[in-house]
Amino acid sequence: MLQGKVGESSIYMPLTAYNALLTLPTINDAIPRWDALNACAVHIRVQVFYDTNRDGIRQPGEPPYARAIVELWQGDTRIAQRIPSLSGEVFFFDLPPGDYALSLVLAPYLKATTPRRYYLHADVADLYGPYTFGIVGR
Repeated sequence: MLQGKVGESSIYMPLTAYNALLTLPTINDAIPRWDALNACAVHIRVQVFYDTNRDGIRQPGEPPYARAIVELWQGDTRIAQRIPSLSGEVFFFDLPPGDYALSLVLAPYLKATTPRRYYLHADVADLYGPYTFGIVGR
């Protein structure tokens, strides 16, 4: 099991009740530290990228894309909507365990190279993802 040091953040550190108490986010953190998140909740990470070779797989050199909308659904209800950051990332934090869908909304001049909707069953409090959405121009 990977372990981090106090004051050090890592997206690869397993989220447990123990390490959630090790560090707290600082005011300079643009993204909350994984080891300081609520260990009793579901957290979802999404990445949106410009798929230059149109193969649906994010590879080195394919840039993030921040001009899309990612929606979080539970059943027939949209519960959240986010625009990706400049790094192409979207986060949904502190959700109760349950069934969710992630949906990509694009401008008419864009199309997806990956599925436009992902379904996930989050029955355990944890960090889920990253779910990736690839896009290209028409």
